[in-house]
Amino acid sequence: MPSQKVGLVLGIIFFMTMFSGCTDNEDDAVSYTEEDWSIINDEKKVLQNEIIQLENQIDDLNIFFQGLLNINNQTLNETFNIIENLNNQIEFLQNVINDSTVESQHENESLLAQISILRFELDLILNQYEMTEQSVYFSQNPPNFVEYDIYNHSAPYMSHAYWRGGLWDRVTFDEDGIPKVQYYFGLEYVPTTAFHWGLVSISKYLTTGEQDFLNNSLNVSTWAVANQSENGGWLWPFSYVYGFHGSVLGVIEENWYGAMTQGLGMSFLTRMYTVTGNETYLDAAKNATKLFNVTVENGGFLRYYGEYPWYEEYPTSASGSFVLNGYIYSLIGLYDLYATTGTNISKQLYDDGVNSLTNMISLFDLGCSSAYDLVHHSVLSSAPNVANFMYHGLHISLLSIINSIEPDNPFKSIQERWSGYSEGVCFNSPNRANQ
Repeated sequence: MPSQKVGLVLGIIFFMTMFSGCTDNEDDAVSYTEEDWSIINDEKKVLQNEIIQLENQIDDLNIFFQGLLNINNQTLNETFNIIENLNNQIEFLQNVINDSTVESQHENESLLAQISILRFELDLILNQYEMTEQSVYFSQNPPNFVEYDIYNHSAPYMSHAYWRGGLWDRVTFDEDGIPKVQYYFGLEYVPTTAFHWGLVSISKYLTTGEQDFLNNSLNVSTWAVANQSENGGWLWPFSYVYGFHGSVLGVIEENWYGAMTQGLGMSFLTRMYTVTGNETYLDAAKNATKLFNVTVENGGFLRYYGEYPWYEEYPTSASGSFVLNGYIYSLIGLYDLYATTGTNISKQLYDDGVNSLTNMISLFDLGCSSAYDLVHHSVLSSAPNVANFMYHGLHISLLSIINSIEPDNPFKSIQERWSGYSEGVCFNSPNRANQ
């Protein structure tokens, strides 16, 4: 529980504060009247009570999140309102402490340290919600997943053509028609969101032929070319804490790249090239492969699980996250580029990626569901991050695409078994160990 962690840290802070105060120079001592002390003590009591209340609210929010099985837009909106309110309280308390008449700088710093710890706890919870945004699109449709028998690199992308409504309530569009996502620290361009929107638009155009959908697609493709870095990547401009496992994986510092973003970008831009014939889009898609050979340590997203290369959706700094859905999205993007151009670079990256998936996919099989990531393998004593219904269905859909591409259907048994899990049919151990 956050309260236990916060309590331990606060205890250490107050312990250190007590002793650090003993070393203050007597010449710096300030004389206070009895009335002054009464005012100071009253202020300290009020601040401590406010901090305790804030800590309790954050604890309640974390418990609320842990109890959620299926996150929907209404729940997300309510939660972001709560988080925004708590952030406002934190900022208010910081200002009050800075302006207070607390006599000791040590006590002032101690109160601010408590607030900083609570903000960190709140950021961890916030990131758990924000990480769902990459596929909230799927949650707006019926929870049934699609299994694909055929995949066409130039046709509408997955089921995006049948998307209904706006992306989600936290997205607004700028004057050029590019989506921006509302975070507690402001509106941000998120390349993954932009490419999902682009794939929705071009898929709808390919399905209906309506010019408005093509115009929306052109807005995104123009933005993608203009905002691609020299190394071929599309930046996430803000730092990120991988929230599903607390902070054990470290903070991803601002201006980072992710494999899922690159894959979606390639899938989108190759379709835009096919529709328009504009070579600029194809060049941008080709440039997007560069980062697949750059390791996480060098600013890319390539990581190894043993001998197997893995393209990280989240290039976490301390240990590997190995998120499954983002990885497969990147493979599909590489395939789309190869199928469009015949380039050997994307073909080799795709083949290497499929080989890694073939050798690692069983690590994601939990017997009754799939794992969202492999942090329970990369961090000792970590529990598996069980995929909820939405992500588990997405895993099946993505695997079915790779199966339809590969002639020998390498993941057919996994796909069938996981489809059974979604219907409540768990794996039966041959020796009845799980019965």
